[in-house]
Amino acid sequence: MFTKAPLIPLLLAAGTALAQNSVVIPNGYENAPGPSAFIGPLHGDPRTNQFIIRESQLTAIVGQDITAIAFRLPASATSDWPIVEVTYFSYDILLSDGVNPSSRQFDFFANVVGPQDLVRTGPLVVTPFSFTTGGAPNDFGPEIELNEPWHYAGGNLVVEVLHTGHDQGFRNNDAVGTSEPGYLTEFANIWQGTGPSPVQGNFSIIKLITDGATCPPDLNGDGVVDADDFFLFLQLFADGDPRADFNNDGVIDADDFFAFLNAFAAGC
Repeated sequence: MFTKAPLIPLLLAAGTALAQNSVVIPNGYENAPGPSAFIGPLHGDPRTNQFIIRESQLTAIVGQDITAIAFRLPASATSDWPIVEVTYFSYDILLSDGVNPSSRQFDFFANVVGPQDLVRTGPLVVTPFSFTTGGAPNDFGPEIELNEPWHYAGGNLVVEVLHTGHDQGFRNNDAVGTSEPGYLTEFANIWQGTGPSPVQGNFSIIKLITDGATCPPDLNGDGVVDADDFFLFLQLFADGDPRADFNNDGVIDADDFFAFLNAFAAGC
């Protein structure tokens, strides 16, 4: 049985935990282009897109405030976009807890768990040539900033994007197809245009940006580093929960345990 007192000597020898200020979903595509494309978040016609993301994709930003999102063009794109200024009359973003991607339904409300927060609303202006090409992958386009930060304390996440479209046609963005590994287990997407109901779509590769102000040992996100966080980590570690991968190396082992001890001792 673990108790706090015998661990004090270990705190002094522990490594450090590194905070991150963004995460790309799916995780494996930060430095690799997606195999598909999708005309959703940048479409010229009105669209609602719902990204359903499993918590295992988000361990790097637990305890951080999401402040913006971003998309990028597919590697197949041959010219920067847009060629003239594009204005969405309304570009809204809602964030909430969600179901597992494997439990996704073709019903926007059914995929949401708990309250759904409107974190961005109002027009969106995209300046000419701000989405660039020539990379593999291409750079992410301009950050779409939230009106207010949203604290991510762990769990599955639903990012819902609703926009009114624009008058400059459509533009594909980088995406992962519905038959690719991880779809419906780690991530999923449904979308709706002018049709009567939502349908399945490719998952647009999305970047979640945080303010970098994080307190990694505050695992329960209550703003205090205390015994509740310590015993929560022990439980996560014993269960092999992805949130126990404290150094974000993809393996839950003693390095994560020591990294957490160090961060716990330092506090925030």
